[in-house]
Amino acid sequence: MKTIKSYTAVLAITLGLLVSMSSQRVEAQIQTMSIHKDGDTADINSLLAYFEQTANNMRTELNGLSSEQLVFKPDTGSWSISQCVEHIILTDAMLFELVKSELSKPAQPEKAANIEVSDEQVKHFVADRSKKASAPKELTPVGKYTNSQSALKAFSNGRKPIIKYIKAANETDLRSHVSTFPTGMVDGYQSLLFIAAHATRHLEQIKEVKNDPNFPKN
Repeated sequence: MKTIKSYTAVLAITLGLLVSMSSQRVEAQIQTMSIHKDGDTADINSLLAYFEQTANNMRTELNGLSSEQLVFKPDTGSWSISQCVEHIILTDAMLFELVKSELSKPAQPEKAANIEVSDEQVKHFVADRSKKASAPKELTPVGKYTNSQSALKAFSNGRKPIIKYIKAANETDLRSHVSTFPTGMVDGYQSLLFIAAHATRHLEQIKEVKNDPNFPKN
């Protein structure tokens, strides 16, 4: 994997958030959603639960799918379910490396007061599919999975180091590390939420594929 020189730039390209959300839109959403900062009751278990939720959703969406269903595309410009899963796996790994890089830097607890988005807002912004985005070349899937169980195994194996890292993390330390994301400044806890929220975004895409009237019946 190529060395990443700009954390913010890669995340912006990866998710297209700088394109899909104007600053006015973000500001409007912030005004209509409650800020969840100093009174935050989320903890490591909540973070783990969100990752487990996305993993369960992945299993639900993929279990029992045939090879034909996995590779079906609604149209030539759309991804198949296989490609969506592959993209999630690739992006989980890249984002995790980027997050670890940020969290390895000195903590900046004094910047926490500048965070303007809540945990729920981070999840909402990233998972929102009302605006589409293009993946960079490194994260563009080719459709390597033709078996649902092999896809699930690859997803599960990719998640293991992330879950291990979260279980060993200290919430206070995570909250003391502040980074700049396309959606604004976030802390380390929120940057980990970002990973699972990205999976949620493409799990919704998988549902869209399955809801296509031409989706194979078996």
